[in-house]
Amino acid sequence: RSKSTASPGPAPITQASAKNVPSYTGTFDALGKTAGEHTRIRGALFSADGKTRLDTTTEVGNAVIETYSLESGNAVYTWRINTMTGTKKFGSLDTSIVPALEGSGSVVRNGLTINWDCHAWIPDPKVLVLPKGVTFTVVQ
Repeated sequence: RSKSTASPGPAPITQASAKNVPSYTGTFDALGKTAGEHTRIRGALFSADGKTRLDTTTEVGNAVIETYSLESGNAVYTWRINTMTGTKKFGSLDTSIVPALEGSGSVVRNGLTINWDCHAWIPDPKVLVLPKGVTFTVVQ
């Protein structure tokens, strides 16, 4: 099922397309330059029962940021490790970094070479819950 394509690649995932795949998980690794800086974005995606979680590590230059997001209902919750606060924004989680929900491949998009591998999974309900002890503030 592996495929390699040039830009623009597969259509980005939308929440509507995600709902057509019952349960999936995947990993991704994107390398390239953005704004003249070496950039790497890697992480994992989990989805089941109308919820989607995206865990990312972003490296730009010497900065490293780990971010965790969970879409549940009509809101997206975002937090970082070792913090007691996060944000809650109404809308959908942007999972467009992952080019396709099923299969694997490589694509060049916006100056980044993105490799991904996604497949069906038996959901682990512990992955699709908000962290305990984090207070979420609503943002626009």
